[in-house]
Amino acid sequence: MKLTTAFAVLPFALVASARQQANYIGCFTSSGSLENQGSYTFQTVGYCINVCNGGDFKYAAVQKNNCLCGNNVPKQADMTDDGQCSSLCPGFAHDNCGGRDAWSVYFGVNGSKPDWLSSSSVAVTSTSTESTPTTSTTSAITSTSTSTSSEPANSSSVSLTSSANVSTKAPASASTSSMEPTPTPNSASRRLSFMF
Repeated sequence: MKLTTAFAVLPFALVASARQQANYIGCFTSSGSLENQGSYTFQTVGYCINVCNGGDFKYAAVQKNNCLCGNNVPKQADMTDDGQCSSLCPGFAHDNCGGRDAWSVYFGVNGSKPDWLSSSSVAVTSTSTESTPTTSTTSAITSTSTSTSSEPANSSSVSLTSSANVSTKAPASASTSSMEPTPTPNSASRRLSFMF
């Protein structure tokens, strides 16, 4: 019975945990004024953030099985390299739950990132910027047609102008190639070739 319940709850824990990653502040060598809410055998980041949100706390921190909550983030001077918070969470191995003498700190629904923390530091996934050249092609087509009839002073002139701007971006390392259309056999010839 307990095993069935665990499997039924697991997908919700995974979704909550993945969603909470965007709230990551950083790894700290001190928990500051955050208070331990107790140990949980299957600790995850999402579980701890939910505990802290339920208590109207702004910040959550995890260190292995422990969940800490509070309304003040640890001092900026105590922030350390994320590599110090590489202990995997016992409840979800894709979360990092702090490390030896280090706490992974997050903000919950009531909190926000500290002012001293730049917005680029809150990202969980790394982003790379690649220079991409832009190619623009402009084509214009002008067609004029004049038609006259045998009646005097009755002529018509039609002018059609069409212009298309095409802009493409290609990665700097991309190569350019041209492709020719390949004739596609009709369904009868496909059936014939399938039979042999």
